[in-house]
Amino acid sequence: MTFEAPILGGFMGRTYRHYSTDFKIMLVERYLGGGGSIPRIAMDAGIERSLLYFWLRKYERGELGIEAEYEAEQREADAK
Repeated sequence: MTFEAPILGGFMGRTYRHYSTDFKIMLVERYLGGGGSIPRIAMDAGIERSLLYFWLRKYERGELGIEAEYEAEQREADAK
């Protein structure tokens, strides 16, 4: 299974990707649910495995949920 993430603007010729909190949580929960190894899930998603390890640590500390709440607040503020 492969995933796509949007490419956002860059700085000094670099292109950066932004991954939604839902995307991060989906990948972490796939790993925790036995859906594959971190290297395999990261490769399928087109990200570095170190990034998935980073998200896993944040998830375990409960910090990804906080990001989701912040993103929801930002969407509400933008809609006004």
